[in-house]
Amino acid sequence: MKRFLILSAFLAILPVFSAHAQKNRQKWDDQPQKYEVAIGWASMVDVYEFFDTMYSPYNSIDALYSEQSGPTYTIGGLSAEFGLNFRSWFTLAFNLSASGAWKETYDPLTSVTGRKSSAVVSVMPVARFTWVRKRNFQMYSSIGAGAFVSASADQVSANVALCFVPVGMRFGNKVFGFVETGGGAGCNMQGVRGGIGIKF
Repeated sequence: MKRFLILSAFLAILPVFSAHAQKNRQKWDDQPQKYEVAIGWASMVDVYEFFDTMYSPYNSIDALYSEQSGPTYTIGGLSAEFGLNFRSWFTLAFNLSASGAWKETYDPLTSVTGRKSSAVVSVMPVARFTWVRKRNFQMYSSIGAGAFVSASADQVSANVALCFVPVGMRFGNKVFGFVETGGGAGCNMQGVRGGIGIKF
């Protein structure tokens, strides 16, 4: 009799637990804002070029008579991103970014001045994992892999692009701003990126 009562009680409360689990299970259809778009700008700090210029402007006597160049200027990394919010903690995004740089040159033998420029365009899917989730504040990490094309006046090349963001922060809900730090190869980001976006 006791076992029968316990079994009856268990069967009675089972639908309650089932309904609760169904309510809290996160599905694609449960997400109130399934999509998002964002645009951003990233810093492009070239540490190696800084140290090369700082500590070894001339590696030999021949370098004194070779083509010289001034400082490198860049527009930074411009990016656009479309994301699919599969879970409140997981987003799969598709990132398109581009950057450009240029510098003035001078040939001491011919006294000819010129300009060298280059551009990098990359595309990659990005997996983003949100580990702090508040209504108007989130913190996340992300990793992406894709491809990039680098082009200059005399060379065009393609290679694998990688990008890692250890820490990123978002402020807002439907309309949001973000700032993140990270970098990689060919991802048009070396340092900090910030921007704005919207969920819908």
